[in-house]
Amino acid sequence: MRKFLEIAHTGLVALLLHPLRSLATMACLVAVLLPYLVGLAISSGVQQEAEASIDSGADLYVTGIQFGRNVPVPLYAVGKIKNIDGVRDVIPRIVGEIVLGKESVHAVVVGLPSEAFPTSSRRLTELLA
Repeated sequence: MRKFLEIAHTGLVALLLHPLRSLATMACLVAVLLPYLVGLAISSGVQQEAEASIDSGADLYVTGIQFGRNVPVPLYAVGKIKNIDGVRDVIPRIVGEIVLGKESVHAVVVGLPSEAFPTSSRRLTELLA
């Protein structure tokens, strides 16, 4: 333990004797380590997101295009999409835009079949109905 205290004392003496050199050394150390640590953190976050995506399964959104605009896919296509290898479930949904209030606030409305909601949400909708 005494050796660590002597090393710390030597560092403190060097810091007090040459404050500008110590500041420059610390700035260089931060400039070298900061990008490495940030990259490591981003890499860890991307890895966690990839693992979460693998655990929950991939999502595929199918949409139609007519006259250059997105249109709903007909319901008869649900059976064809279910037959694709690797598809576990197909849930039809419709997305629309609505403008609300005097301030013309844009909102997105998503319509799903009631069976697609989790059971806790279904109970809530039954209570509100």
